[in-house]
Amino acid sequence: MIRTIIATTFSKFGVIVLSFLLLISTTQTLGADGKGYISLFLLNVTLVQLISSFIGGPALVYLLPRFGIERLLLPSYAWALFVSIVVPLILFAAGLQDREYLYHLMFIGAIDAIGKIHLQFILGREDLKSHNWISFLQGAALLLSFWIFYGVYGIHDISAYIGAIYVAYLFTVISGFLRIFRELGTTPSQELQGTWRITIREMSRYGFWIQLANISQLLNYRLSYYLLQKLLPENNYAGLGYYATAINLAEASWVVSKSLAMIQYARISNTQNPIEIRRLSTQMWKIAFYSAFAIISVLLLVPGEVWNFVFGAEDNFAQIRPLLVVLAPGIFFMALNNTMSAHLAGQGLYSLNARVSALGLVLTGVSAPFLITRYGMTGAAVSTSLSYSLSTIYQTQLFLKTSRIPMADLWPSRADGRWLRQLIRKG
Repeated sequence: MIRTIIATTFSKFGVIVLSFLLLISTTQTLGADGKGYISLFLLNVTLVQLISSFIGGPALVYLLPRFGIERLLLPSYAWALFVSIVVPLILFAAGLQDREYLYHLMFIGAIDAIGKIHLQFILGREDLKSHNWISFLQGAALLLSFWIFYGVYGIHDISAYIGAIYVAYLFTVISGFLRIFRELGTTPSQELQGTWRITIREMSRYGFWIQLANISQLLNYRLSYYLLQKLLPENNYAGLGYYATAINLAEASWVVSKSLAMIQYARISNTQNPIEIRRLSTQMWKIAFYSAFAIISVLLLVPGEVWNFVFGAEDNFAQIRPLLVVLAPGIFFMALNNTMSAHLAGQGLYSLNARVSALGLVLTGVSAPFLITRYGMTGAAVSTSLSYSLSTIYQTQLFLKTSRIPMADLWPSRADGRWLRQLIRKG
C-alpha cells in the first residue's frame, strides 16, 4: 500500500509544483487583478462541473462495480452537456459571470465535466497509475500552453489563460477516453443490472448526496471569492487575487491527504471487510495529520519578502503572509476532513458528508459577509478558518460514531513513528 500512497502523493505533488509555477506565471504576467479574475472564472467552471456530477460524478466509482460502464457512460454525458449550458446562463443572470467569457464558460464547463467523468471511471477500476499520469500531464499542458500563448503568440491578457485551459482539458478528455474505450462492450450482459431507468435513478440517488456535499463544500471553500468581489469597495479583483493566492498556497498542504483520500475511497468502495476499513482509515488519518502539520509549518516560516519576490513586488504580495497565519488552523483541520470524507463516502454514507458540508457553508454564509465588510481579506480568512475547523470537529463525531474507531487510536503517539518506519520498510 505504501508504494501506492507514495506514487499517488508524488503525482499530486507534481501537480502542486506545476500549479505553483502557473501561479507564479499568472501573478507575474497578469498581476493581482488578472489572478483575481482567473480565480473567479475557474470557480464558475468548477461549479458547472460539480452540478454536472449529480449524474456522472464520484458516485461512478461506487456504482461501476455494481452496474458496468456501458450503463453509466451515456447518462453521464447527456447530463454534463445539459448542465454546461444552463448553469452558465444562471451565473450570468445572477451577475456572477460577465458576457465576454460566457460562451467560453459553457464550452470549458462541458469539456471539464466530460474529462472528470473519464477520470472517475479510471479511478473506479483502481487504475491509479493512469489517473495520476493524466492529472499530472493536464497540469503540464496547462502551464506549457499558457507560456506559449503568452510568450510566443504575444497574448498578454486573460485570453492566454483561457486558451491554455482548452488545451489542457481537451487532453484529459481524449486521454481518458482512450483509457476507458477498451472496456466498452466487455461487461457481460448478465452483469448489466437493471434497466436504463433504474440505472439513472441510482446514479441520481447516490450522485445527489455526493454532489450536495461537494457543492456545499465548494461554496464553503470559495463563497468568499464571490463576496470579496462584490463587497470590497474598490479594486476588488486585486483583493480577490491576493486572497486567492493565499488560499492556493495554504491548500497545497492537502497534497498528501487528498492523495490518501483518493486511494482510501477506491479501496473502501471495493471491500466489505469492516476490520480492514477501520484499519485503513486509522492509518490514513494519522498520515494526513502529520503531513499537514509539517507542510503548514513550513509555509508559515516563509517571510513576506519571499512572496514579494516570487509573485511580484509591484503588487505587494507580502500581504498574503498574515492571511496564511489566519488560515492555518482551518486548513489543518480540513486535511483531516479529506480522509474522513473518503471513509464515509466509500461506504455509501454520502448524506453524512452532505450534512458536514452544509454546516460549513452555513457558518461561512453567516460570518463571511460581516467579517469581509469589516475586515476585508483578513475577515474572509477568519471566516474560512472558523468554518473549516468547526465543520471538521462535527465530522469527527460522525466519523467516530460510524467507524467505531476509539478516539484514543487517532491521537499521536510514540508508536506512530515505529509504525511509519515499518510501513516504509515493507514498501
